[in-house]
Amino acid sequence: MNFKVCGVSVRGRSHEIENSPCQDSIFYKNYKNKSFIALGDGAGSKKFSQIGSKVITAQICDILNKNFDFIYKAKVDEAKRFIINNLWTSLQKEATKKEIAISELSSTLMFIGIKGSKVIIGHIGDGMICMKKGDKIEILSKSEEREYLNMTYFVSPKNIVKLNLFKGGLEVLKLVKGFFLFTDGCENFLYSKKLNSINPILKDVLDFLNKKSEKQVNKQLKLSINSCIKEKKSFDDCSLGILSINSNKKVIPINRGIGKKIIYKKLD
Repeated sequence: MNFKVCGVSVRGRSHEIENSPCQDSIFYKNYKNKSFIALGDGAGSKKFSQIGSKVITAQICDILNKNFDFIYKAKVDEAKRFIINNLWTSLQKEATKKEIAISELSSTLMFIGIKGSKVIIGHIGDGMICMKKGDKIEILSKSEEREYLNMTYFVSPKNIVKLNLFKGGLEVLKLVKGFFLFTDGCENFLYSKKLNSINPILKDVLDFLNKKSEKQVNKQLKLSINSCIKEKKSFDDCSLGILSINSNKKVIPINRGIGKKIIYKKLD
């Protein structure tokens, strides 16, 4: 299988007003038979959470690249502990380096890793993960309902159980053409809570990615997010990542980009 990946993070209006940085981060790497993409949303109440989201999105892609087979074969609980503990170690090192409390680096995390025909999907905190299967967009993972608004889970050893992890073979995900990850800043435009459905515009975005270069798609994504979501639907930072699967087209090499619940069901 061949893959193309792209994605952007756009600073929200609230952060522009405060003259504060975008707290979302996106990171991706693409190889001949492997592809990884991750998206993090830093805690709004933490001063340096944009650093935390940047660290964990880069690190999870590195962890998956170096330990994919181990994570794929391990029992789910063991795989969760391995992932979270390694990410926590990276955050501890960053906190020590910056001389700040590790809680200041709090961030949610979504990620997808594919190696050959095997896929690993993980999600902790807010945001959504979807996939295009045939002509439909299906929800794979979404934010857990919480008792209070503006509350979520962040990467931390105490939240290992909250990391929802899915591992499977792409051969059972018949007709899957791509995956989408987006933060809660994009949800008002891309997701209808009333209908529990995804905006079909994502199918057009995936088709556009298959025809154009990553640079062209990222440029258009920024324009679209600014005009359709940021200015009309959300004050929050907005991030969208896309991983396209195509078994027939030639791979276009792409370098890194920076910027809940998993539904366990049989995918026919």
